Amino acid sequence: MTQKVQQLIEAFDKLSPIERIEFAQSLPLRPEQLGDFWKSPSLEDLARQQNIHAVCDLDELAGDFWPEDETTEQFLTFLYQQRQEDIQSQ
Repeated sequence: MTQKVQQLIEAFDKLSPIERIEFAQSLPLRPEQLGDFWKSPSLEDLARQQNIHAVCDLDELAGDFWPEDETTEQFLTFLYQQRQEDIQSQ
């Protein structure tokens, strides 16, 4: 690597993220060279890529993490205590 290239890299490293984007956008590249880099996929494309589907049955959202022997009141008491501890620790 030449000294000039090393200096350019060091100067680039000092740029803010916004300045780096502005720099990249100012390069004399043709759009076909960039491909889809600056193009955001649609929500439909993202859902398809991540195999996401609409929830049609609410039972799909049900969790089994709640202990059967714990009442709602016990949970709310625990939650209140945790919040109070968080407030006091600030």
